[in-house]
Amino acid sequence: MKFPIGKHIGGSVYAHKNYEKQFPQEELKGAKSKLPSGFKYDVVKYTPKTNVFSFIISNDFNTKDEPSVNGGINVKDDIAKKFGDNGWIYHHKWQFVGQDYKGFDINKSKERSKQWQALDGVDKKRIGQRKYWEKEVESKL
Repeated sequence: MKFPIGKHIGGSVYAHKNYEKQFPQEELKGAKSKLPSGFKYDVVKYTPKTNVFSFIISNDFNTKDEPSVNGGINVKDDIAKKFGDNGWIYHHKWQFVGQDYKGFDINKSKERSKQWQALDGVDKKRIGQRKYWEKEVESKL
Protein backbone atom coordinates (compact mmCIF):
# COMPACT_ATOMS: atom_id res chain seq x y z
CA MET A 1 0.00 0.00 0.00
CA LYS A 2 1.46 3.34 -1.07
CA PHE A 3 0.66 6.73 0.34
CA PRO A 4 1.19 9.92 -1.66
CA ILE A 5 2.81 11.87 1.18
CA GLY A 6 5.37 10.53 3.59
CA LYS A 7 8.79 9.03 3.90
CA HIS A 8 8.66 5.31 3.15
CA ILE A 9 11.15 3.21 5.12
CA GLY A 10 11.13 -0.53 5.77
CA GLY A 11 7.42 -1.06 5.15
CA SER A 12 6.39 1.99 7.19
CA VAL A 13 5.45 5.50 6.17
CA TYR A 14 6.24 8.60 8.22
CA ALA A 15 4.11 11.69 7.67
CA HIS A 16 3.56 14.97 9.45
CA LYS A 17 0.28 14.94 11.39
CA ASN A 18 -1.25 17.34 8.85
CA TYR A 19 -1.26 14.45 6.36
CA GLU A 20 -2.63 11.65 8.57
CA LYS A 21 -5.95 11.73 6.68
CA GLN A 22 -4.32 9.59 3.98
CA PHE A 23 -4.10 6.63 6.37
CA PRO A 24 -7.02 4.22 6.87
CA GLN A 25 -9.39 6.33 8.94
CA GLU A 26 -11.11 3.64 10.97
CA GLU A 27 -7.78 2.18 12.09
CA LEU A 28 -6.31 5.64 12.74
CA LYS A 29 -9.33 6.66 14.79
CA GLY A 30 -9.05 3.46 16.84
CA ALA A 31 -5.36 4.02 17.48
CA LYS A 32 -5.87 7.67 18.42
CA SER A 33 -8.55 6.64 20.90
CA LYS A 34 -5.79 4.90 22.91
CA LEU A 35 -3.78 8.12 23.33
CA PRO A 36 -3.95 10.05 26.60
CA SER A 37 -6.23 13.07 26.54
CA GLY A 38 -4.37 16.12 25.24
CA PHE A 39 -1.41 14.14 23.87
CA LYS A 40 0.34 16.25 21.21
CA TYR A 41 2.38 14.70 18.44
CA ASP A 42 4.00 15.90 15.24
CA VAL A 43 4.63 12.79 13.13
CA VAL A 44 2.55 9.70 12.47
CA LYS A 45 4.28 6.47 11.52
CA TYR A 46 2.05 3.80 10.01
CA THR A 47 3.01 0.22 9.21
CA PRO A 48 0.26 -1.28 7.05
CA LYS A 49 1.46 -4.88 7.32
CA THR A 50 1.07 -4.91 11.12
CA ASN A 51 -1.49 -2.08 11.39
CA VAL A 52 0.73 -0.34 13.97
CA PHE A 53 0.58 3.41 14.44
CA SER A 54 3.19 5.51 16.22
CA PHE A 55 2.44 9.05 17.29
CA ILE A 56 5.78 10.79 17.54
CA ILE A 57 6.82 14.00 19.25
CA SER A 58 9.34 16.11 17.37
CA ASN A 59 9.60 19.43 19.18
CA ASP A 60 11.92 20.93 16.58
CA PHE A 61 10.34 19.53 13.41
CA ASN A 62 9.88 22.93 11.78
CA THR A 63 13.03 24.57 13.11
CA LYS A 64 15.87 22.02 12.72
CA ASP A 65 17.22 20.64 9.46
CA GLU A 66 17.31 17.17 11.02
CA PRO A 67 14.56 17.20 13.65
CA SER A 68 14.67 15.17 16.84
CA VAL A 69 12.53 12.24 17.86
CA ASN A 70 11.49 13.30 21.35
CA GLY A 71 9.42 10.24 22.24
CA GLY A 72 5.90 9.18 21.52
CA ILE A 73 3.39 6.38 21.74
CA ASN A 74 3.11 3.17 19.71
CA VAL A 75 -0.35 1.65 19.36
CA LYS A 76 -0.43 -2.03 18.46
CA ASP A 77 -3.38 -4.38 18.96
CA ASP A 78 -5.21 -1.69 20.95
CA ILE A 79 -2.30 -1.40 23.39
CA ALA A 80 -0.56 1.95 23.74
CA LYS A 81 3.07 1.92 24.81
CA LYS A 82 5.14 5.04 25.43
CA PHE A 83 8.72 5.42 24.24
CA GLY A 84 11.27 8.09 25.08
CA ASP A 85 13.88 10.22 23.43
CA ASN A 86 16.67 7.81 22.57
CA GLY A 87 18.81 10.21 20.55
CA TRP A 88 17.28 9.66 17.09
CA ILE A 89 16.80 12.25 14.36
CA TYR A 90 14.99 12.41 11.04
CA HIS A 91 16.48 13.14 7.62
CA HIS A 92 14.79 14.37 4.46
CA LYS A 93 12.00 15.97 6.47
CA TRP A 94 10.62 17.40 3.24
CA GLN A 95 9.43 13.86 2.45
CA PHE A 96 7.15 13.92 5.52
CA VAL A 97 5.02 16.74 4.10
CA GLY A 98 3.18 17.86 0.98
CA GLN A 99 4.18 20.75 -1.28
CA ASP A 100 1.51 22.84 0.46
CA TYR A 101 3.20 22.62 3.87
CA LYS A 102 4.06 26.03 5.36
CA GLY A 103 6.06 25.07 8.48
CA PHE A 104 9.48 25.23 6.80
CA ASP A 105 11.08 25.92 3.42
CA ILE A 106 10.70 22.66 1.49
CA ASN A 107 13.22 23.60 -1.21
CA LYS A 108 15.83 24.48 1.42
CA SER A 109 15.23 21.10 3.06
CA LYS A 110 15.74 19.32 -0.27
CA GLU A 111 19.02 21.20 -0.78
CA ARG A 112 20.17 20.18 2.70
CA SER A 113 19.58 16.54 1.77
CA LYS A 114 21.68 16.93 -1.37
CA GLN A 115 24.51 18.58 0.59
CA TRP A 116 24.99 15.85 3.14
CA GLN A 117 24.44 13.06 0.64
CA ALA A 118 27.35 14.43 -1.38
CA LEU A 119 29.75 14.00 1.54
CA ASP A 120 32.23 11.12 1.45
CA GLY A 121 32.47 8.56 4.23
CA VAL A 122 29.01 8.96 5.72
CA ASP A 123 27.82 5.75 7.38
CA LYS A 124 24.17 5.74 6.33
CA LYS A 125 23.38 3.02 8.84
CA ARG A 126 24.27 5.41 11.68
CA ILE A 127 23.01 8.79 10.46
CA GLY A 128 19.77 8.47 12.43
CA GLN A 129 21.75 8.65 15.67
CA ARG A 130 21.98 12.27 16.79
CA LYS A 131 25.51 11.90 18.28
CA TYR A 132 26.92 10.33 15.12
CA TRP A 133 25.20 12.91 12.95
CA GLU A 134 26.52 15.89 14.89
CA LYS A 135 30.07 14.58 15.16
CA GLU A 136 30.60 12.92 11.78
CA VAL A 137 28.24 14.66 9.36
CA GLU A 138 26.98 18.03 10.52
CA SER A 139 30.50 19.16 11.42
CA LYS A 140 31.46 18.71 7.73
CA LEU A 141 28.60 20.74 6.31
